[in-house]
Amino acid sequence: TQPTCKLMIVLLSASALGYSPATASFKPTTDPNMNGKYQLSKTPGAPADRSFPTDFKDYPMGGVEYFEVYHGPLTTTYGQVWWTSTSNPLPDEIVKRFDGKAMAIVGLEIDQVRKTPDGDVPVPINVAYNHHHDTAVVGKRARLVEVERDEARRIAGREYIRLSGMKAWVAQEETPSAHGLPASAMFSDGNGGEYRKSFHAYAPPYAQIVESPATLAGAPMQIDTWNREKMDVTGGPFVPGPYPAEALAPRSGPDAIYSGLLECPLTTRIEKLFDSNDTSVPFGKGSGFLRYKPTGEKVRFPADRCLPFPREELLAERNPSCDLRTYTGGLVSCHHGWHLLDADQQVPWADQPLVYYKKFRVYFQPYNASLHKQIERQDWGIAADSDRSEYDVAQCAPGTPEPQCRKIITGTWMPVSAGGEPKYLLAVHDHCHAPTCLKMEMWNNDTGKLLCRQQIVYGGKHAIPEARFDEPGYIATPPCLWGSPNHGLEPPPLMNGVTIKVVAVTNTTYGHHGEMALPEVTLGPA
Repeated sequence: TQPTCKLMIVLLSASALGYSPATASFKPTTDPNMNGKYQLSKTPGAPADRSFPTDFKDYPMGGVEYFEVYHGPLTTTYGQVWWTSTSNPLPDEIVKRFDGKAMAIVGLEIDQVRKTPDGDVPVPINVAYNHHHDTAVVGKRARLVEVERDEARRIAGREYIRLSGMKAWVAQEETPSAHGLPASAMFSDGNGGEYRKSFHAYAPPYAQIVESPATLAGAPMQIDTWNREKMDVTGGPFVPGPYPAEALAPRSGPDAIYSGLLECPLTTRIEKLFDSNDTSVPFGKGSGFLRYKPTGEKVRFPADRCLPFPREELLAERNPSCDLRTYTGGLVSCHHGWHLLDADQQVPWADQPLVYYKKFRVYFQPYNASLHKQIERQDWGIAADSDRSEYDVAQCAPGTPEPQCRKIITGTWMPVSAGGEPKYLLAVHDHCHAPTCLKMEMWNNDTGKLLCRQQIVYGGKHAIPEARFDEPGYIATPPCLWGSPNHGLEPPPLMNGVTIKVVAVTNTTYGHHGEMALPEVTLGPA
């Protein structure tokens, strides 16, 4: 299907745009946001009398244009994981206009939709749960190469797309840029179940710069939670379908408002293959493979998934996510095509696949070398796995009042070494999962100053204005942004040599496999 494109091109004065005279002509959009209103988490030093505009039509310093791309199709049956690589072309107008030129991408909006004769119909998050997605706008000078995940980290930092089976896509430049500009732009901020109502943007003058953009590529990880008999695919109350024994979500009653499948519980369709049966192996060193018995696919479960205190707390508390011997669910047990049901459970509604698309709206300005500055992306997680992301939340004791059912984990370290090129903090999107995630904080541990506090916003409480996004049990995470005080933001703090402390707070009324404590961080130059 040909991607849609909405562009309005006229000549604007350089002074109106804040650009140099060489700026390409364009007309900023006046369209409303695709997903409605957004919230931000105000940082402690931000001006009290103003706020950064979260309507993209009001974006500072000249406004923005946008294009839209449908990513997919994605096809699943009940309980099945979708997590595979897909590429779709950008609109022809965009490809031709920016051939040999660069765009500065300043923001995204994302939804999930079914295509119908009457137009796009949104797919509720309680029908298809977005566990996470990594996405890239790839230029014609680059191609995506599949490598092992650990190799991707070594050669590309966080500039890669996570794939099923502990693989990754890395953008490899085929020919160098004559202007020294990037050939791809990677995005994975606020990229889980929170993605539709979490604001994805950089404050000016920061952007993701990409030369000769050509395709949108990615690997969304989705979990089909749609009870075909008792739920309306267009929206409405959640009704649980079959769960495996390890699922920790309530199966009935007023709290059964989210699917236990979104935790990626370890099912009896999966067996553990240990590297060693030596019982003297220390906790945290238990390694091997998870094997999905229906297909024989094996996925590596490495040793040393958790780090010693004070970098993390999970190893000392013997969290099940740290060791294959105690692992009971999470990201490693969720891979493309796998069904999250036990071996003795037949997949229901197998003849009723769900077919839908991720819909991306990409906001940009023509690149201006005298204005735009390239950002850098890092993950500052405090939990297990080499992404430092996941951990198990144990249920509090029966009868404990809900306000006392809390788990707090922390991590303390220096993520940006002293010296070198200055790196300033521009944005923090905390990635975590419903229904346990409550709050995440980031502190300057050297000074005791709070940098960012993100209070999670839950659907079903009328805190989200658009009814279709106000789904009980699901979340939005208002990010922290830094930038110009003229735009309602605190100036970006320098992070070189700063020891930080990250704090994650969860609700333990029910247990949860594979919760995440993953600040997805944007850095940039002065």
